[in-house]
Amino acid sequence: MRHAISVIDTLLDGEHVPAMPQPGWTRSFQEFADFLRNNPTDREVKRRRTHITFIADLPSLGIFREVLHEKLSDPRLRWENNDLTDMMYLSAGAAYCDHIVGERRHIAYITNATQRLQRHARVHRTLTSLTDHL
Repeated sequence: MRHAISVIDTLLDGEHVPAMPQPGWTRSFQEFADFLRNNPTDREVKRRRTHITFIADLPSLGIFREVLHEKLSDPRLRWENNDLTDMMYLSAGAAYCDHIVGERRHIAYITNATQRLQRHARVHRTLTSLTDHL
């Protein structure tokens, strides 16, 4: 019952939490745009540089890449219909939330990815684990 009350309390919380500006991403993207402008190359090289920068700098894409690589490297893996959804949402959660909860298999991949990338989301396999840490 404690878990249900925690979830309901979170959903019904009417107190507005203001968004905090995050100037780091704008600064890094401006520096990259300046780099491209000051180092003229053909369109294909710019496209590749942009692709590498997005994968490296956007937290959720980095985690998604790590999870995808680990899953593709597992010769015993059987893909299931919900795998892409789990990968997308858990990667985003691990990149931008303090805590995430997921089912056992995908949480193992997310845990490995966050450790490799030195991210700080707390990863939980059960709602009990989450509520114990709140």
